Amino acid sequence: MIRVLIPGLYDSESRSPNLSQQHQKTFYEQGFLPAMQELCEDLAAEWPATYEDEMFRARGHNGKLSFQTKTIPEWQVRNIGSAIRSHLRRAGIPWARGIVFLHQIRGVKHSNFHPLDTTVAKESLVDFLQSAALDYDLLTSHGKWWIDVGIQVSSSDKNCLAWRTDSHVHMVQHVCKISDANAERITSIGSSKYTRDLTSHLAEVSGCRISPGTRGRGPYEVAYLQMYPTDKSLTSRKDEGHHGKFIDCKDVLKGKTDTFIDSLYSLYLNAIDDKYSLARMEVRVPLEHACDVFLDLDEDIVRNSLVSFSRVEWW
Repeated sequence: MIRVLIPGLYDSESRSPNLSQQHQKTFYEQGFLPAMQELCEDLAAEWPATYEDEMFRARGHNGKLSFQTKTIPEWQVRNIGSAIRSHLRRAGIPWARGIVFLHQIRGVKHSNFHPLDTTVAKESLVDFLQSAALDYDLLTSHGKWWIDVGIQVSSSDKNCLAWRTDSHVHMVQHVCKISDANAERITSIGSSKYTRDLTSHLAEVSGCRISPGTRGRGPYEVAYLQMYPTDKSLTSRKDEGHHGKFIDCKDVLKGKTDTFIDSLYSLYLNAIDDKYSLARMEVRVPLEHACDVFLDLDEDIVRNSLVSFSRVEWW
């Protein structure tokens, strides 16, 4: 997925991040389309000549829009941003300068596992990038690229693990390599950068989400950090704005309550024998730090940051 960020069009009064129709028309006709004609030549013949033509093509009989997916030659991907900016500048578009392209690779969580070893981490990273048709050396020398890196802690006894609330400050300080004062600042209740996610409504057991800010990033330049248990994995499902299985009042009135509750109870009852929760921690760092962060973790700090309980005790 590629998103386009245009600082020159920032409006503090606007609540929408979307471009106006006129700006979309300008971007398509004077930036995007000429860039595709330059880079892709014959392939660009498949794109409609004007923005209005594309909107007409995309609109179905029922009024809904359906846009196309186009394939761009791999060797030209790196040139798209520069070509679009160049054509917009030549056309005299005032907001052409400073346009940023965000290339986001999604849907790859859990796609790559490796032990805490620098060499293996680098090999895994290169393999992952190659699977997405990306080159590590090229990426680190062009633009700013970020990657989410995580660790997973499990119990050898297959006990359930969860993060202690009072461990957040210590784990953040240890992983981000920041001062105690900064770690305490960004993990305090009053911090706007810090959110706790209670585990089973237990105040002393919780995960968290943190945006460290400039002073809290440390040498690894951590832009985002989260800690969580996997206790909700068995009911995880994105559906109508929810992240897990749910039932609403409409379903209750239609008599669907018994079936839903019975199935939910059965799911958890069946999980008692061999399902257990893991503890995870993820950080978002620049690509060049991907093979360094987490690799010098102190096992004692990690152990002291967790609570462990058997499935029988949980129930």
